[in-house]
Amino acid sequence: MPAKSIYLKPLSPGWRGILGGREPGFPLPSPPGAALGPADGLDGAGWAEQEFGEAPLGDARLARRLVRCVELQAKAPSKTFFSAAAGDEAAVTGHYRLIERPDESKATPEAILATHRARTEQRMRGRETVLCIQDGTDLNFATHPLCEGLDRIGGNANSKGTLGLHLHSTLAAGGTPAG
Repeated sequence: MPAKSIYLKPLSPGWRGILGGREPGFPLPSPPGAALGPADGLDGAGWAEQEFGEAPLGDARLARRLVRCVELQAKAPSKTFFSAAAGDEAAVTGHYRLIERPDESKATPEAILATHRARTEQRMRGRETVLCIQDGTDLNFATHPLCEGLDRIGGNANSKGTLGLHLHSTLAAGGTPAG
């Protein structure tokens, strides 16, 4: 089998300045927080609170519910939330109320991930080099025709495509500490 080629793309010019580094001429999008180590805040019992507890969901109760949902799912990451909750009906009801939000709710995917994203950026600030490893995959929901918000995936000239969504994920991996 031939070796798979790897494409490396440098970050945008000024990435250090955007993430709070010392590169002049690039304004910061928000006040920088102190640089964090790769595992800062992730090793204790309160990791979910630190990563998601300040999510701007418009209601502190929703942020607490989000933290509880994350804690439960983290204990059984390969299971559905229903299975991970292990019979805790209140947790399951709360989870679905959180994710099946009305349109006017502030509990958007962006808001749910806001604190985690900010802390990831803080971790990146403390690294000399950061590899942002990306992968994309199509999630096929052809057998779930009643799901909302999906679109056609995998379409080409000979196909109408399949119901689903494209998932594009990025893993940030840091090298030596900056300094």
